[in-house]
Amino acid sequence: MVKFVENELQAIRTEISEMWTLVYQQLENAYQSVLNADKQLADKVVAREKRVNAFELKIDSDIEDCIALYNPVAIDLRFTLAMLKINTNLERIGDYADSIARFVLRTEIKPEDKELFGRLKLKEMYDTVLNMLKTTHEALQAKDIAMAKSVFEKDEILDELNREAISTYVNGVVQRHSVGGSPVQFKTTYGSYISLNSYRGGQSVNGDALYDDIIDCLSSRTGGSRVAKFNAAQAGGGVEDYGGSYVELDLTNQMAYCYRNYKLVISSPMISGSPYYDCATPGGVYTIKSKDSNRYLTGPGYKVWVQTFMPFNGGIGLHDCNWHSVFGGTRYFYKGSHGCINLPPEVALTIRDNVSVGTHVIVYGGIYNVQGKDQIWTGTEHYNVTPDATPFKLDMKADDNAVLSSYTSSDPSVCTVTSDGVVTVVGEGTCTITIESEGTVIYYNDEKTVTITVAKLEQTITAKDSLTLRPGDKASAEAGVSTGSALSYTSSDPKVAIVGADGTVTAVGYGTCTITVSAAETPKYKAAEKKITVTVEKKAQQLTGTAAYNCKTGDAPFRLDVTALDGAALRYVSDNPAVCTVDAAGNVTVVGEGTCTITVTAAETADYQKGTFTVTVTVAPAATEPTVPSESENP
Repeated sequence: MVKFVENELQAIRTEISEMWTLVYQQLENAYQSVLNADKQLADKVVAREKRVNAFELKIDSDIEDCIALYNPVAIDLRFTLAMLKINTNLERIGDYADSIARFVLRTEIKPEDKELFGRLKLKEMYDTVLNMLKTTHEALQAKDIAMAKSVFEKDEILDELNREAISTYVNGVVQRHSVGGSPVQFKTTYGSYISLNSYRGGQSVNGDALYDDIIDCLSSRTGGSRVAKFNAAQAGGGVEDYGGSYVELDLTNQMAYCYRNYKLVISSPMISGSPYYDCATPGGVYTIKSKDSNRYLTGPGYKVWVQTFMPFNGGIGLHDCNWHSVFGGTRYFYKGSHGCINLPPEVALTIRDNVSVGTHVIVYGGIYNVQGKDQIWTGTEHYNVTPDATPFKLDMKADDNAVLSSYTSSDPSVCTVTSDGVVTVVGEGTCTITIESEGTVIYYNDEKTVTITVAKLEQTITAKDSLTLRPGDKASAEAGVSTGSALSYTSSDPKVAIVGADGTVTAVGYGTCTITVSAAETPKYKAAEKKITVTVEKKAQQLTGTAAYNCKTGDAPFRLDVTALDGAALRYVSDNPAVCTVDAAGNVTVVGEGTCTITVTAAETADYQKGTFTVTVTVAPAATEPTVPSESENP
């Protein structure tokens, strides 16, 4: 039985997934038909609506059969009922797609309509809806609660877009259908008079009433037409003071003023919507719709928490802002809001406490098209400084006298920077200073980085590379340093050589050692050293004796008279034993005619090096006795 229930539930899940895909495609096709005024695609959506309805009825029937046949309980029952509800909602979404497609079929969409679609942000709304539908489907498939919860945030974004769209539409109706009369004049805080989009002496559409009517219509989901209300005709023109209680927003000078009973309660710099990102706050006369406290403001790409929010134009309102430290000036060009008025927290709260729902908000001035260009920077981009450097001011400047609003160090352990660009060196390393510039009428806002490298300088030591000495010899290292710092000397083996504080090296014993010449680290310079190789050699051996002997064959052996210093042992070698030989004691024996060389080698001693001495022995033939003829040989 359990197996059958599992199979039935899986089958229902599969059907719901197929229904989901069908409805998603219907909604996307309806969107494309509006965007491209494609009646053929709209026809396709309408034709496939019957399939959506049939699919919904089949799933309903399958769910009823499952409940009747298998009587699911607990989690299975909850799942079945959830599928039933999802099926109903999907069918309703399909109905919306059908309604959109029918709108395309019965309406001749003109170029100006497409422009209106853009201002109403229909594309952003449609993309959000499709994303919500896709995300919900994926969350169901993966049973991912976190993914499902993310849809709630997207719904808040959609609500915000919807409110903005209604407000934009109402403003268009007011402008198109308010006729006759003269514009109302308003005296600004600066004392100048400006014309408002409010009329006297003719007919003007009551925008606030129309907005509320549309909201009520949408909330109650009642169709049909609504008749716009017109303000009562008054004497033409004149100056409006709104009873001395209103909020005045000067977009040009980025100033907000709150008046109550003709008294200025508070004034403050503000940040309005960015015209560069097509989010300029629209001018006009509005009223405070509500006073909300402690809520999230959401929209495409943002979700922020505010203490107070006072909407006056759809999703546009006044609210506190703690993510800006500087207000006013030209920051709104490129760091402005999505249309809202950003205020310092204490200012927003003060305005909230001095306005009521229905208080007028007068918005004027500003620029709506910024023709900017990339900022041009001049100044030093890379500093090489030592740790003992005194604080210094960066010389970087931005053209058009752009305000440099902030300086930030990437590594305060290396260097810090003040709000006016004074750098203080803290430690060695590299840090990057990021400088932000405000936008101007000519230039975009921008940022520039300056690199600070903090490192001690190198010291260069000059000295002899090597010294060759004999015991008792003295020699100077001839050391010097580029910075004039004091030098110190050490020997790696004082048994071989020692060194004095003045760099004089004295040979002590035989061998090799290293003399290290050092310059100590200073606040400005790195430590440095130079190594000198010292070799202390033994004394040269000196052998003495007879260097040449002239002999004849037959001469008796003789002893060489060669001697060496320090009683060094001698070794004898003949290079031509056919002429002469020599024994270990230096005794030479003549063997034959010719020349031989005997090399005498003195062994190394404690104080003397090995040495050699050569003896040349020349052997001539011995003289013969003259032959005396015999008597018989005489003639």
